[in-house]
Amino acid sequence: IACMAAHPGPALARWLDDREQAGHLALRAAVKALPMDHLARAGVAMLRFQCIARTVTDMLVHPGTPELRSRILESSVLMRVHGRRARARVTPEQVARLIGPAERFASLPEAARRGAIGWISSIASTGSGMKVLDLLTPRLADPAASVRFDAVAAIESMPASPTGDALLTDFAFDADERVASRAVSALVSARSASRRAAVRQKLESLRRSPHRRVRSLVLDMESLIDPWAVTNGEPWRCAAAAREELVRDKSAFCDELRRRVGCGEPAQRLAAMRLAERLNTAEDIEHELVVASRDSDARVASKAVQLLGRVPTEPARRAVREALANPEMRVRANALEIAPPALLDTEGVRRFMEDEAPRIRANAVRRALSARPDDARASRVLVDMLGDARPGHRASGLWVTERLARRGVPIMEALSERVDALARAEREPLVAARAARCARRLFAEMRLGWARPPVRGVAAERGVQWDRVEEGAPPARSAAA
Repeated sequence: IACMAAHPGPALARWLDDREQAGHLALRAAVKALPMDHLARAGVAMLRFQCIARTVTDMLVHPGTPELRSRILESSVLMRVHGRRARARVTPEQVARLIGPAERFASLPEAARRGAIGWISSIASTGSGMKVLDLLTPRLADPAASVRFDAVAAIESMPASPTGDALLTDFAFDADERVASRAVSALVSARSASRRAAVRQKLESLRRSPHRRVRSLVLDMESLIDPWAVTNGEPWRCAAAAREELVRDKSAFCDELRRRVGCGEPAQRLAAMRLAERLNTAEDIEHELVVASRDSDARVASKAVQLLGRVPTEPARRAVREALANPEMRVRANALEIAPPALLDTEGVRRFMEDEAPRIRANAVRRALSARPDDARASRVLVDMLGDARPGHRASGLWVTERLARRGVPIMEALSERVDALARAEREPLVAARAARCARRLFAEMRLGWARPPVRGVAAERGVQWDRVEEGAPPARSAAA
């Protein structure tokens, strides 16, 4: 049985997996009697079974001759399957004895040197992390790229530590592209903040790496490790790195945030304001936002006004009031959206209904109908926008109609036929798509209203006499009931 344990049949495998078998004790004694030549060939495969794994491991770490050591290490590739690495619970001293001295290790075949990495990775002793790294450090200079690649994978699977991070950083500059890219991936994708900080310090050097894959990987993952990276179309990718910086040193982070909002290219300033929005730090950069709300760049000014709506201070309110008179349509529209009622009364909202910019008219109509669903003037403006010859005004009218569908506005049901006709006859593709979406929303809300009759009507259909219920008497059934 001991000789066949490396490649057992189904029945024998079931017997070996059964921990209640009394014959396992005698089997372990038989394993100890096996010749080392047989264990060198089949020992790693025998680690599959828990009943003999400890005995086999104790014998494998004492190979005896260099030839047996090489044969054992070459077969260590089998430790990657069936959980054999977890069952080979060895100490760093045992692995060091199996691997042998450094001068002899260099003369081993490449397959044996790769197998040594597998044994090093199997070390599961508590508090042996530093000893594992000591065993892996010499592999940094191994002439075979496959050995260095396996060493990187072993370090990646270990808990983060300054020594391991330093080793991965060294491997990131490896001469082989596969090894370097694996090290960079381990540093960038790690959940540990210390590993991302380690690669952040070497970011400039890695951008100039001779390996194309490494440069591409660094550029693609830059926003995950650099909170100030300007991304194209993905404004939130830097938020995780920025949150780490904010927690580590809020004062320094906010100082840098103020500097970037206050000056620089528009793209940089917008990215900084998006970070402030994401991290809810608008109050910490209030002065810079007030100044930016008067900027000549409409995108910068409008974003600053949008963030000032979150700041409940008098300087922020004054800046929003000024933005309501800004000549740029984008800035006025954002100010109209976030202005509190104290800054904009009913007459002020009605003045914006006459604005030539469709977005501003739409915001004014939405604001008026949200406050007063029966506002006749706002309803007329909305009807005019839906029938306007200009596509932008029709699209803005549909935008308002879709967002007010749930608010119980009386005119919504009357607009359903107009919106449906617009969806059928519209020639502008974007307006037609919005009209179709708006029609679906309106009819869905109407069906929902039909499916939910008033509670009083439902109770009346059941025959409950509401007058008696309201007087406190027990409900009586009607004759129809």
